[in-house]
Amino acid sequence: MSLNASDTPDLIDQEPPTATSPGHTLFLKIDLEIDPMGGQPAEPMTAVFAPDPKKLGTGAVDLLLWFHGDKDVWSRNRKGHLYLWGKTVRDYLRVDETKLREFVLKTSKRQFLLVVPTLNDHTGRAKHDHTAGGLLWQQGQAEAFLQQVLNGVKTHMGINVTGPGNLVLAAHSGGGHILSQMAQHFAGLFNKVNEIWCFDCTYWGGDPFIAWAKRGHSNNPKLWVYSTGGKGNGSTGDSADAILTFAQGKPAPTTNIEVLIDDYPNAGKPSSTRFFVATYHGSANGHYESIEKYLPQLVEISKNLK
Repeated sequence: MSLNASDTPDLIDQEPPTATSPGHTLFLKIDLEIDPMGGQPAEPMTAVFAPDPKKLGTGAVDLLLWFHGDKDVWSRNRKGHLYLWGKTVRDYLRVDETKLREFVLKTSKRQFLLVVPTLNDHTGRAKHDHTAGGLLWQQGQAEAFLQQVLNGVKTHMGINVTGPGNLVLAAHSGGGHILSQMAQHFAGLFNKVNEIWCFDCTYWGGDPFIAWAKRGHSNNPKLWVYSTGGKGNGSTGDSADAILTFAQGKPAPTTNIEVLIDDYPNAGKPSSTRFFVATYHGSANGHYESIEKYLPQLVEISKNLK
């Protein structure tokens, strides 16, 4: 099976603007052929959030594509190992630590779309070439997915969006697996990716992101990395330190790289790039806490989201 870019996905549900919130969320049925890989199957569902559809405009629209982590780590208050297995992004967006819509609405930016697909329970796992991201692992399918999202917005919100403007890719925790694949290998439409945000998700090494930074980008490129640190497998410290080392030694001008590592034994070297703490007001000090602390700031200062 494959996705057809000309198809308009069915509307599963929606949350229109209210008297207290201008945001409009669509829950679209887009089957990404997600393999449960030992977890629970989840309903095919992608959330598309317009912070204020009245300000969205027509034509090309900027997109923030977000990949969630393993469902075990959606919340530090989970009630056991299987509590969130099989859940969709509709559930994800209601978890205190991952209320992305509320975090976005803390900013002044309103002319973009937040797109959050449902992945499987273990987003970091791989099985041959069919990962927890399903069809999103393939560039052509990912491009068709984004076009279906825009078709859905055009039909179900009544806004004539025609194609992607700037693309920003972001991931938390295990969502970094598919983010690494896109950063290192995707071209075509994904040449519009001008910012990548890593929320403690660089478990698959720093090389994919260094390769992306080296490639060269046309519009205010930024690679942003937060890591809780640690050494060895099961931590993001080594890969984040590799990106930090590259950033400190790279010749200008190249991609703007911003890194903070909370806890990494690094022989006295600084654990962040210059001005990170001043720009983002210190450390998040936590795997979950990083989303609420940094996401509004990244959206607000982004030069690729309106």
